[in-house]
Amino acid sequence: MQTAIIYNTFYYVAKFRIPLIKALIEDGHSVVVLAPRDDFITDIQSVGAEVVVLPDMSSARSIVLNLFPTLFLLWFSLRRKKVEVAFSYTIFPNLVTPWIAKSLKIRCYPNIAGLGSFIVRRPNLGTKILTAAYTLSAKISSGVFFQNSDDRADLGMLNCSRAVLLPGSGVDTSRFSPSSNRLDDYDYGLINIVFVGRLLRQKGIIDFIQLSEQVFQADALPESVKSRVRFTVVGERIDTEHEVNEKLDAAISSKLITYGGIVPPSEMESVYRAARFFVLPTTYGEGIPRTILEASSMGVPCLAYEWRGVRDAIDDHKSGWLTDPGNVSGLAERLIDALLLSLSEYRCMAEYARGLMIRRFSEDIVIEQYKAAVRNI
Repeated sequence: MQTAIIYNTFYYVAKFRIPLIKALIEDGHSVVVLAPRDDFITDIQSVGAEVVVLPDMSSARSIVLNLFPTLFLLWFSLRRKKVEVAFSYTIFPNLVTPWIAKSLKIRCYPNIAGLGSFIVRRPNLGTKILTAAYTLSAKISSGVFFQNSDDRADLGMLNCSRAVLLPGSGVDTSRFSPSSNRLDDYDYGLINIVFVGRLLRQKGIIDFIQLSEQVFQADALPESVKSRVRFTVVGERIDTEHEVNEKLDAAISSKLITYGGIVPPSEMESVYRAARFFVLPTTYGEGIPRTILEASSMGVPCLAYEWRGVRDAIDDHKSGWLTDPGNVSGLAERLIDALLLSLSEYRCMAEYARGLMIRRFSEDIVIEQYKAAVRNI
């Protein structure tokens, strides 16, 4: 069976969907990936998928300028390739692919990996129109994959039988597995508190910097522990985030933060392996943060805000800690408690986090849902 994956960048296909592509090909299906050109086309081709290069979708302006060529190329490619099942991702492909698929009598399954901050955090006429368009596209689809129940409710599909709730993008629990000697120096070694993500305000980087300030100033934390704590940031700087970059530079200069730059996805295990705790105070409109799944799978307890998607991936006080969005002081209190855990208490939490990922968030669970869609179960 010919299947298609439609994205706004080959990079995200390479980062998140290679295991799915491999699984579909191993089952005897052909796969074609449609996305705008970038450096990751060869990654897709190397696993046996065809590619079709779409016009640029990097901004609202480019989408508008390329609207009709994109729509025609999508329609023409799906028809010429005789695609029978299409999986779309990200807002623009999710909006248009169901209509094109319907015209070609192709089964289509949009993946709602978060509604985006534009919809989640800016309620106005524009977001209402966009949400309505999203809802219409979702409702004419053969089925819709969601990553959290909040998004499913926002699109009015909470009780819809075609709306399937996935455990995020899943995590490769074999690859992201705990190291046997990770805690050998638990009582005397470095305590690394790690943030991973694009350095956007809504991803929580400013809150993470404020968290480091509060922890280092906390009277409740003994100096013997405080002297071993290091806060590490890994991720891509965004040129337009001027306030974030200024605060990060100041925090680096004052030794509050260590900046690790951009780490390739293939090397992320080393980041989590060096972490005692993972912190992501995000209020971004995403499905389930992949970084929380990866860290937890490696037995690293996570601290975060009680936010859509995040609450699905962390069992409060079992695999990590949750606190109210924007409450940096509450996050600091929980981190201080975490830093005072004994080794046996920490091991229990780390093992629970790892077990939770195996039981509920394994990549295999996600892939099986896609296979069922292809088989039309």
